Amino acid sequence: MRIRHLVREDLLAQAMADGKVTAQTERSTQAEVVRLVQEGADVVLCTCSTLGDAAEATEVPSARVLRVDRPMAERAVALGRPILLVAATPTAMATATALLHEVSQPPRPTVRELMCRAAWERFQAGDHAGYASALAQQASDQAHPGDVIVMAQASMSSAAALILRSDVDVLTSPELGVRRALALLAG
Repeated sequence: MRIRHLVREDLLAQAMADGKVTAQTERSTQAEVVRLVQEGADVVLCTCSTLGDAAEATEVPSARVLRVDRPMAERAVALGRPILLVAATPTAMATATALLHEVSQPPRPTVRELMCRAAWERFQAGDHAGYASALAQQASDQAHPGDVIVMAQASMSSAAALILRSDVDVLTSPELGVRRALALLAG
């Protein structure tokens, strides 16, 4: 199996500058997906929660396209418990909230949003340990017993191990997303 990792920070930066994924950013994201498929990709896994919806909406009949956070959202909803949705950017919060709504059926779980903007500043400054610590602290402080903590962004996965509460479940997207991508590849 050949794996290729492509980073397009400019697309996320544009979405954040615009405050949402605009039609232009969506087209640019989809053009990247099409290019990857034309270069031989059978499965494209978009690891950016902000751009995931745009990537998944790409019409490429010869490949499968998956957003990394879809399997996590499906698992969170399947647990049937209140969800504490943690995000560090408004664009990630918006797309994660929409995804949770999309994958749920009535009765929909209660979703509380926790925005951690100060943590994102640490991430952007290269302080990844501080980012994870800040996320974990805020999530631990705000979670109610029995909650499912959903870390909206793949970059948050290291924070999960720092949440030392036995009365909550913590879900992150990278492992679940990669497992689903591998299953799609296996057919």
